[in-house]
Amino acid sequence: MTRLASVYPLVTARALARPFTYEVPEETRVGSVVEVRFGNSKRRGLVVEVGVEPPDGIVVAAVERVVEELPGRLVELALWIADYYGSTPARALALVAPGQR
Repeated sequence: MTRLASVYPLVTARALARPFTYEVPEETRVGSVVEVRFGNSKRRGLVVEVGVEPPDGIVVAAVERVVEELPGRLVELALWIADYYGSTPARALALVAPGQR
């Protein structure tokens, strides 16, 4: 069975300030830093929810790979910061996500 997750690509555009659904490996959890195909490029993203339903009429792509793991509580804190300070979730998540390697 396909396992799906909500992933925030770490981009700064406010127009993209929402999670996208990707197919993920079984070991993926909240806090997984993943590499995703986003548009014509590869981006880092952060998994914020697993076990989600597929969106209607959308073909879901798979993540390229799991890069690293963060504590789920750190992800919750970053999302709270974004909400409290009126920032985009991706900007707040980028503060806690490790830099690209």
